[in-house]
Amino acid sequence: MIICALNFGDERSAAKIAEKLGVPVLLYATKEPPAFEDPGMGRVSDSYCGTLSIASALYRRKIPFHYAGIFFHDEQEFIHEVDTFIRAVSVVKGLRGARIGQVGVRPTNFETVGYDESAMIIKFNQNVIFTEVSDLVLRAQNLKEDDPAVVAKMQAIRDEIAHVTVSRNT
Repeated sequence: MIICALNFGDERSAAKIAEKLGVPVLLYATKEPPAFEDPGMGRVSDSYCGTLSIASALYRRKIPFHYAGIFFHDEQEFIHEVDTFIRAVSVVKGLRGARIGQVGVRPTNFETVGYDESAMIIKFNQNVIFTEVSDLVLRAQNLKEDDPAVVAKMQAIRDEIAHVTVSRNT
């Protein structure tokens, strides 16, 4: 969902819609038109203030959002922000409910590659499926080289990976 206040905005309605939809939110403000010369008419609109109010309403409801900035809708920077947001949402959507394979255990000295499996289940409905390297090797050794499934998989790998030739200088 993309939310933009074109003027002061209606923070409650924007937040309630975001709350009901339960989808990722991108929030941005439009740039202000030039102010009038007459001091009594300082601003034509107040989209930035409206955007702050909407952000506050989203925050109070604990609705996560990404604030993109202040743009006109046709600026390249805004288009880039929207593109990045859509890509990030697509990645998260693709990871929801994923079954993630882990081969072997985390090496003892590599704490930085640890993860919270419970948080993954709660937040993304993911499951980590463990297997040992020795089990994979044993299964691979039981496959026949001329098995049609093995031949097809090997060909698929060859088709996807560039062929590299290394020569020796003598």
